[in-house]
Amino acid sequence: MVFREVFVYQCEEFMPDVSAGVLGERQTTQDALAFMFMEDIIDEVEFSLLFETVNKKNPCFPYWSYDRFDLTRVTDEECKAEFRFGLPLLAKVLAIPDTFICRNGIVATGMEGLCILLRRFAYPCRLSDLISRFGRSVPELSEIISEVSSHIFDNYGYLLRSLNQPWLQPDCLQNFADAVSGRGSALSNCWGFVDGTVRPIARPGEHQRVLYNGHKRVHALKFQSVVAPNGMIANLYGPVEGQRHDAGMLHMSGLLTELNHYAYSPTGQPLCIYGDPAYPLRLHLQAPYRNSHLTAEQQSFNSSMSTTRAAVEWSDLKVPIVTKATDDSNAEKKVQRELLALGVEASNDFDTVLEKFGLRKTMRICAWILRFNHNSRHPSKRIIGPLTTEEIQQQEMSWIKRAQSQGAKKVKFARDQEQLNLQLNTDGVLECRGRIQGEYPIYLPDSNSFTVEIVKQAHEVTLHGEVSMTMAKVRDRFWVPRLRRLAKRVVKHCFGCKRFQAQPLHDPPPGYLPKSRTEGSTPFDVIGMDFAGPIKYREE
Repeated sequence: MVFREVFVYQCEEFMPDVSAGVLGERQTTQDALAFMFMEDIIDEVEFSLLFETVNKKNPCFPYWSYDRFDLTRVTDEECKAEFRFGLPLLAKVLAIPDTFICRNGIVATGMEGLCILLRRFAYPCRLSDLISRFGRSVPELSEIISEVSSHIFDNYGYLLRSLNQPWLQPDCLQNFADAVSGRGSALSNCWGFVDGTVRPIARPGEHQRVLYNGHKRVHALKFQSVVAPNGMIANLYGPVEGQRHDAGMLHMSGLLTELNHYAYSPTGQPLCIYGDPAYPLRLHLQAPYRNSHLTAEQQSFNSSMSTTRAAVEWSDLKVPIVTKATDDSNAEKKVQRELLALGVEASNDFDTVLEKFGLRKTMRICAWILRFNHNSRHPSKRIIGPLTTEEIQQQEMSWIKRAQSQGAKKVKFARDQEQLNLQLNTDGVLECRGRIQGEYPIYLPDSNSFTVEIVKQAHEVTLHGEVSMTMAKVRDRFWVPRLRRLAKRVVKHCFGCKRFQAQPLHDPPPGYLPKSRTEGSTPFDVIGMDFAGPIKYREE
């Protein structure tokens, strides 16, 4: 820093044509040297000598020879290939500001800072590898990465600490468990894998024993993460000191509490995560067998879980991220207009008549309609007089055939046909054939309105009999699947039965006796005094 101040002072003293303000805007001495060299203020020999003197301990690449990053020159395909994301949408979701200002005054645009961070995290690379892409020095890149990371973590770090997230709902966890099981996992309810990560650091000046990791034999910080089959981290805890055991870090993170609250399938079954032998066995946390002598089945279990774990941690399972819609996501959802045709089953006039007038009157109405139709077509063979029994029975059979044809379209008809051995008789009516010859009851589906009226009529004929009596009357001629449930519903909605089965209003419970009637007392505790004297009611 002293060398830079002396250098700027000398430039102002001996080269007044160079603006000190422009030179002072340079962040490092290397920037000032580069500026002087490009302005032909110093020659190549002087630049090499000064640059080597300043840069003995901190070697720096010639970043000034590269252009600054310009997002407008990058296509969408190149953007996703290099940064793995579509940047405009990602910047909007993360609420990236227009400008990042680092602690030492380095300024970067929001999109440039996001690109630097994504490029650094997208692939294993050094900071020096980013110089040619972004045209910035290593200190600048480091400061920008720290600033952007702090901004994202301060605003969205809570998403890594809780399992109560839209993409970790029970149906999503069940999809993860199915994907893990389909890859060959021995556990059918495992939806993720937990592991501790050791990040080596330079040897600290103090607290070396606390930060020293005996297993890896380095000074380090530790993190704990849960990774899902879609490649995303579901939970992240840390950093903690390097000497901390994985089981202790698990207890400190509160992960087991989160699992007890949210790790369940849509049917309420517990789902678990899988860890290495350092973790304890719990309902929502499983680990491999630890015995020194394992059976073949135990070895097969450990091997299958180890293979599946490697596939999940390396994002080898292609599981899409499915989240439930929220108010924010619905606001950004693309409006789609679709023309739909709604099919509605039209109500039949005969069903309306049956519901309004009942079974007996409906049969007579239909019989009169049939007679009118016959007399209109055959004037020479007109039928007169009251309705006959044959006409009523003919209408009843037509209603039975209509109910059977409607019931044949239902899903349950195939099962009923197999169980009841339904066959057509000479009149084209389905009957239930059994081992008793001659006793073939007529089949009626339980979901038809005609069947409901048959049960109502049987209930009234039996003088509002109970469920068993109503069922016995119906089964004299018909066989209705699930008849008991239908009879219970008919009896329950019968107004006559409700009227005669109504219970009178009970008397209110009596009040409590006064304390003087329930508690003991001494003689003359309650007395009365006559101030008027004796009352004479008879004189002689």
